[in-house]
Amino acid sequence: MAVKAPVVLLIDGHPDTVEMYSVSLAWEGFAPISAGNADDGFARACECHPAVIVADLRLPGGSGLELTRRLREDSRTTDAGIIMLAGHVVGPAGAQAIEAGCDRFLAKPCVPDVLAREIRNVLRTRPRAAQSGGVTSPNKPSDQTRFGSTTADGEQEPPHNVRRDREVDGP
Repeated sequence: MAVKAPVVLLIDGHPDTVEMYSVSLAWEGFAPISAGNADDGFARACECHPAVIVADLRLPGGSGLELTRRLREDSRTTDAGIIMLAGHVVGPAGAQAIEAGCDRFLAKPCVPDVLAREIRNVLRTRPRAAQSGGVTSPNKPSDQTRFGSTTADGEQEPPHNVRRDREVDGP
């Protein structure tokens, strides 16, 4: 049976990072698309209406924070879930990301399984995002899908990851 795979837009200036997450997210049942800079990312988001956007804090052509503000202000992208990734989590970056409109702020390197889990969490907490940005896929959702507060290796999620909502992850 065909299911609708949520489109996830990856915006990062590092092609290796985009490739790693694209392969992993496709395996997890998502339909990844990508852009290499802030302007192309905004254009792709407006064109493709992804369910979730994953963007780096530091992007060629602009900051992830400014991109997030633009995405939240535009009627074509306001319902998309947004996850910000950052290599440097010292200081106010997490709070600034949430204030700009991000649903999650995750530290790099972020294990692909953790990113997939957070995408699913965003889709659960943003129903309108889950309804938009899907493509028909012959794949069924993975029976391995896990929700919870642990990483793939069983360790607790790092405390510097910030969430917009205060919902507790379920089993």
